[in-house]
Amino acid sequence: MHASWALPRVIYDAGVPLGLAPPQRRDLRSILRRFDIGDPRTCTRLNRGLLNRGYHLVTTRGRFFLKHHLGGDDQSVLPVETAHRVVAALRRDGLPVCPPLTDRDGKSVLSLGNRSYAVHPWVAGRHLEGAALTLHEAHRLGALLGRLHLALERRLSRPLGPLPGLGLEAADPERTRRTAGELIARSRESGRRTDFDLLAERRLRERLVLLDRHAGDRPDRHAVGAADPSRPLPEGPEPEHRP
Repeated sequence: MHASWALPRVIYDAGVPLGLAPPQRRDLRSILRRFDIGDPRTCTRLNRGLLNRGYHLVTTRGRFFLKHHLGGDDQSVLPVETAHRVVAALRRDGLPVCPPLTDRDGKSVLSLGNRSYAVHPWVAGRHLEGAALTLHEAHRLGALLGRLHLALERRLSRPLGPLPGLGLEAADPERTRRTAGELIARSRESGRRTDFDLLAERRLRERLVLLDRHAGDRPDRHAVGAADPSRPLPEGPEPEHRP
């Protein structure tokens, strides 16, 4: 019986302040029961991530990524359940995303008061920063992000609004073109141009060429996600592309 469980002591990774509490013991018990993922072994706080809290949860049935959505299920952008359905659709499209587990009722989010949790399969990978990617790998990642944004535009039934409190919009091609032109003109106004000025103008002109080539591929009005070093790249071969 689950009532006899001895819930694990949460182990913190180095560098994680102890003030960041793990899921409450009763929350963890409810999560394990709801998603039927076995008895607990360890629940380790991960020290990477920007918007929410993540845990490496090990049970008698395997390893999982437990995500604590801070602030509950924010309905102002996209309900978490809806976002999860979109992720599942992207997976069916052949994109390398990881949909969460669902309970017996098909729900992927467990809300306990103002706390919301989701459980994903654990995907082995590592975080890469800065110049860790080769030029070829950077091209592959950029192509994948482009496929992801185009697939999101097809899958979402309504446009996303701006992120709460941020008001970030996807860059407007014409405004970007004007800004690049102004920067090029400003770099030429200086009496003595440095190597940096010359390189900056070269890169800006390269961006203008790319802008002309890909302006039509711009997603809908608002930005819909982020690619940052805190998101691990999974190990293994890249999934086959499906048109």
